Amino acid sequence: MIRSSLLFFVLLLFACVRDNCNGLGRKGVCIQVVNKSGQRVVKMILIAPERHRQKKINEAIEIDGQTYITYKAGGESSYQLLFIMENGDTIQSQQGYAEGGYRFKDVIKKDHVASHHDSY
Repeated sequence: MIRSSLLFFVLLLFACVRDNCNGLGRKGVCIQVVNKSGQRVVKMILIAPERHRQKKINEAIEIDGQTYITYKAGGESSYQLLFIMENGDTIQSQQGYAEGGYRFKDVIKKDHVASHHDSY
């Protein structure tokens, strides 16, 4: 119980919005998020289903804008992103498998998220 709580704490402690993936380290997972939905994203939620936890990221993404979300993976992990749009609609990505060192590019479209595994 303590071990899983510690892993969750580490995940939340290091989940942050970055301007790039540089210097992330071997255990870091980086998700480049690009907004091609045609409307502004007002909030994002990073979901770690295997930990049953969520991390709210209060950063807007303008139309055609982008941001980077990073977190530390303690081994095998997964992530899912939920986007709250300026009109109140939500768009959710599919759950993606990730390990430390993985890089993704998630493109928010009008009604779905296209995810691409960029590199390891």
